[in-house]
Amino acid sequence: MRKFLNSKTLVFVMILVFSWISTSLINIVSQKNYFEKEVNGVTEKISEIEKEVGYLSKFLAYFGTSDFLEKEARTKLNYKIQEETVVFVYKDPNTRNASASVEFEKKTKKTANYRKWFLYLLGY
Repeated sequence: MRKFLNSKTLVFVMILVFSWISTSLINIVSQKNYFEKEVNGVTEKISEIEKEVGYLSKFLAYFGTSDFLEKEARTKLNYKIQEETVVFVYKDPNTRNASASVEFEKKTKKTANYRKWFLYLLGY
């Protein structure tokens, strides 16, 4: 028995067992880390969904208020209160907006395309 305990075969078997246990432990730790990351991701998604549910419940509660009904009546049905006066503002078709880009287009209409690109790249 003493000869077997001091033999090279026992040392080789012990090294194999130790390496098998080490690799098993490494695999278990890596799987644990992977599952912890997955659990953290799921909990973050749950918290985001809970926030969204809270927002949607507030939004749904707003639909039942008189403020919402009044706003919808004003916009969709053109409703107004008796004391309220309505003012319509129309855009004047005779006004003309002079812009720098229109003037720039008139000036560069006859120039070559490579010059237009050059001016564009310089910021003009």
